[in-house]
Amino acid sequence: MRVNIRWQGFLRYKKLAKDARIDIPVFKGDAGYDIHSIEDKIIKAKSSEIVRTGIAIEVEEDYWCELRTRSGMGIKNCLQVHMGTIDSGYREEITVKIYNHGTQDHQIKKGDKIVQLVIHPRIVIPLKEEQQLRPAERGLKGLGSTGR
Repeated sequence: MRVNIRWQGFLRYKKLAKDARIDIPVFKGDAGYDIHSIEDKIIKAKSSEIVRTGIAIEVEEDYWCELRTRSGMGIKNCLQVHMGTIDSGYREEITVKIYNHGTQDHQIKKGDKIVQLVIHPRIVIPLKEEQQLRPAERGLKGLGSTGR
């Protein structure tokens, strides 16, 4: 198994719309690239909508990207992004499904930051089917077995 943890060059992206925008992480230690909406969209309470970004990316072969909710959107507005995986072979527009778990409709405005893109090294481990798995300290106690 080979894991390449050295990115060669740049995160290449293409604007599919004039107003499309992706921002490099601002602070040292930040992991996510903010991507903005290219459209106005109202997400009704207890509903979801797909929002366009107008951005396509090119990820190196030994990496993949994850779409994640921006913490402010989740905490302040009860919005949650459907977590998605962008494989290195995907070159189409990044679209974002946003769920509104709140009781009020929420307006996404053109230019709003709507999602974070986080890059991860790709690790593929060979599979081996077994008839039995080794016992673990937890045993068969299941979910929540460590208490609160």
